[in-house]
Amino acid sequence: MIPERTLQDRREDVEYVIGAIAGLIFGGIVAFLKGRFLWKRGFESDTPEQLGGVMARSAISFFINVVTLAVIFLTRDLVPFHWIACLLGAALAMSVLNPLFIARYKPKDVSKD
Repeated sequence: MIPERTLQDRREDVEYVIGAIAGLIFGGIVAFLKGRFLWKRGFESDTPEQLGGVMARSAISFFINVVTLAVIFLTRDLVPFHWIACLLGAALAMSVLNPLFIARYKPKDVSKD
């Protein structure tokens, strides 16, 4: 016989879902802002020969990702949903959306004959 789930069990499930959705939204906003202000401006101002600018932007991008996940971790007692689901959702959103935004702002490769 399968035991019936209690209302508390269902509430915990909803907290996971809400946490994951909040993480996806938060990570998506961070990825969008990072792509908009870090990568788009960098691609507009740099020439393809300046590898140092790309490396610096990559390091800054990594630092922003770490700070974003640290903010979620440090505010774990303040959020009304499950913080691990929020952390995983934010990490997933930033991993998937960052390359998409970078590809969107990357200049087209124009080869000269």
